Amino acid sequence: MIYQADRDRAHYLNHSAVVVLELCDGRRSVSDIAESVRNVYGLATAPRRDVDDVLKKLGAEGLVADVLAPRPTRSGALRSARKGNG
Repeated sequence: MIYQADRDRAHYLNHSAVVVLELCDGRRSVSDIAESVRNVYGLATAPRRDVDDVLKKLGAEGLVADVLAPRPTRSGALRSARKGNG
């Protein structure tokens, strides 16, 4: 259950929706989330359409936003490490 105090609203999510919500960290794409769900449930293919549907419902309820933070590149991470050591 998720409670939104600002809307005085409770949301009861099934297990699959909780898995999707927990994977929404701002760094994973929808494809990444679908692939993770495939791994969690041992599915033959990633359930992209189902994940899209869950994300649309979560978004409509204000539980997730359509934001994808840029991933640091390996070279960017190395540059940052060198600056700190240098």
